[in-house]
Amino acid sequence: MATIDVTYYENDEEITLTLPAKMVVCSDCRGLGSVLCEGMRYHAYSQEEFEEAFWDDEDREAYMTRGGKYDVTCPTCNGKNVVPVIDTASIPYHLKDEYKKYVAYKRESDRDEADYQAICRMERMSGA
Repeated sequence: MATIDVTYYENDEEITLTLPAKMVVCSDCRGLGSVLCEGMRYHAYSQEEFEEAFWDDEDREAYMTRGGKYDVTCPTCNGKNVVPVIDTASIPYHLKDEYKKYVAYKRESDRDEADYQAICRMERMSGA
């Protein structure tokens, strides 16, 4: 059976749980094993940009082709197409309370990270 280790902190103590896992299709590459390179990944190219001189027909075709010259191995699944996730239905009874503590910690940690990223975006937009 596949497992996944998760870590959380309680009273300044690091706690690691080994939980049952199942494999699911990678949400980053959608199971294809590759994604656009980082420099192009989060940019939506306009028709004008495609018509600029540096985008010849071959480059446009390569950009639209999965696994083409602008793609890299998916950093989330390392090209394996699937990733392990916690199989909540298979968590043993004796770990259920610890799992609930992990979920609460993760929720708070994710919220703190989202707040931090929002502050960073605001500072970048203001030129700070």
